[in-house]
Amino acid sequence: PPAAAAAAAPLPDKDPAELRRQYEQYLATCVRQGRPPAQQVCDMIRRVCAASPPLPDEEQVVRAIAEGEAKLGMPSSLSADGAAAAATAPPPEPAPTAPAAPDPAAAAAAWKRSTFSQVPVG
Repeated sequence: PPAAAAAAAPLPDKDPAELRRQYEQYLATCVRQGRPPAQQVCDMIRRVCAASPPLPDEEQVVRAIAEGEAKLGMPSSLSADGAAAAATAPPPEPAPTAPAAPDPAAAAAAWKRSTFSQVPVG
């Protein structure tokens, strides 16, 4: 199974604090794009946090991660409770997407119709 393979894969050879900063940026991107994060990334950061819990000087990053995960409807990756909940929880719902930008040509045509329809012709 892919989950077993991910659990057996070695953790990246990077400073855990740096991995958490990268994860914070990744979550912010997911929130902006309205898409859920990859399960493989979430599983990896949970393992990183279990092996090397965040230090007090990472408080700002930890807070940003918690906010991003909350916006995406995810359990916390930073606590044992969150990891246990994630193991048994269904995948998170996709984040709501931003409304599409209006079509400039359609908006201009609507404005033209509303403005010029009030001007008498002839």
